[in-house]
This record gives sequence, structure tokens and C-alpha cells, in this order.
Amino acid sequence: MMKRLSTYLPLLVFPLLFAGPAPAQARTMEAGSLWMNSSFGSGVKLGSRVGGSNGFLMLNAGTEYLLSPELSVIADIDVGVAGTIPLRLHAGARYRLTGLGSPLSPFAQLQLTAGRVYNALGADLGLFGIRAGLGADYFITSRLAGGLVTHLDLNTTLAETRAFYGVWELLATASYAF
Repeated sequence: MMKRLSTYLPLLVFPLLFAGPAPAQARTMEAGSLWMNSSFGSGVKLGSRVGGSNGFLMLNAGTEYLLSPELSVIADIDVGVAGTIPLRLHAGARYRLTGLGSPLSPFAQLQLTAGRVYNALGADLGLFGIRAGLGADYFITSRLAGGLVTHLDLNTTLAETRAFYGVWELLATASYAF
């Protein structure tokens, strides 16, 4: 009997590995809640006189504080891992579509950017600009979400001779409410 049970046990347990928690129902984020998130993905430098790497592995960590279910204040820091290393701070606002009757929560965001580009043209350059983004979170539970976001970050360097420095990013995100 034990031999037979041990033969079929993997067949019984295997489907449970994919069952996971039930998805959250239509989700409305609560005003006053604080979400922490981390992201990773690819970043591609747009045409620029600033030399160095054209593509990066982007790593990001941030927070979102909800003023209302639709509107939140966001801040994050990201770094690009490649020969040329962008390190940027972002702060701005996010607007979410609510009332969709789904665990999917699309959003648009706009942020100011300040930071540095390391090892560009043999120097470290300061930068300032604006970043726009579109994305969506999928609520796995009421406090845990995964998603995708794409950003277009348009900056200018803060050097004697200013240069355009733009980056397009596509990031996978994980968020948790505290």
C-alpha cells in the first residue's frame, strides 16, 4: 500500500504547486496605504551623444503612497547595470483606473528625474529630466501584486555642453502593501 501511495503522491501534489493563492477579486486600493515595490527588466538608451552602453539590466526599488484609490504619490530609485551606469531618483504621481471588476489595475504615471550617468564619455555626468510610464498590476492577493510597466525617461546632462540622454525601459514588478 505504501509503495502504491508513494507512486501516486507526486501526481497528487504536482497540481498543487500551480494552484497558489486565489486571485484577489476586483481590487480597490485604499487611501493611506503604503506599497513597496521592486522591479527588474531591460533599459535601452535612445540616440544620444552620451557614449557608453546602449542597453542595461535595470534594477528598481520604490514606494507608492495612496492619496485616494485612484491617485498616489510615487518615488523610486533605479540603476542600470552595464558599462555605462545610470543611477536615477524619480518622484511624481500615478493615476489608476478603478472599478474595472477585475484584479487587473492599469495606471499611468509622470515623474521628475535627477541622477548621474557613470562612465559616459570618460566622465560621470549629472542629469535631470522627466519620465512618463504606463503599466498594470495584477493583484494576486489584496496585499500582493505583480505587473509590468514601461517608462520613457527623457533627460539632459548637467555638463558644460548639455546632451540629450533618454532611456526606454520595460520592467517586471512585484509590490506589497504594508
